[in-house]
Amino acid sequence: MKLLIAQLRELEHDQVAALAACNTVAAEATERADSTSRIQALEARMEERLSALEGNITDMLKSVTTSVQVQARSYAEAAQASVARAATLSAHHGQKATLTQPPAFTPEAARAQARNAIQAKKILIDPLPSPAPKGKELIPDSYSLVDMKGRLSDAMANANLSKTAGFEVTITLLERLPNKGMLLEFNTDQAASWVRSTEGRKAFLKAIPVHATIARFFVLL
Repeated sequence: MKLLIAQLRELEHDQVAALAACNTVAAEATERADSTSRIQALEARMEERLSALEGNITDMLKSVTTSVQVQARSYAEAAQASVARAATLSAHHGQKATLTQPPAFTPEAARAQARNAIQAKKILIDPLPSPAPKGKELIPDSYSLVDMKGRLSDAMANANLSKTAGFEVTITLLERLPNKGMLLEFNTDQAASWVRSTEGRKAFLKAIPVHATIARFFVLL
């Protein structure tokens, strides 16, 4: 009888061990399933973000293409109107009008016009030598583009440059140059033109925290 009881207890112990092993295997399987689900969810989110990014790029390209096409039509219409006015003036003065066809708006011309439009919104900032006057600092050798753009933007906002100009004047892009200079792109060519003006130049250089000046001319390559 005692032997039978001992065998039953041993069998019960084996069953408990087997149940524990099954629970462990089930837990591992559940954990792997959860990991697989998380990975799949992460992949789905990445695919959604990539799809959204591709859509944004496509929309941007369409916008640029449309803008260039509109500018091309405006250029052609303006050229034709100039020819028509010249013909009218010549006829009015009793002279024979000489009509010339407007130059063809080629892709090269479109790229040149787009490049000129971009350059019109940019300002080149050249560093000035030390010592920097009170309230100013020299442009450092190394800095974060995001941090520097934020500092310049905050200084312009605190100086109410947009209110002084009568329209919005904000920096949309900042590029660091090898000579410690900075190439700033403004929100519009009107804003950049105002910063180049005597009033805007004085207000802008007074507002920014760095010891620098505005270059008179630069070429966008």
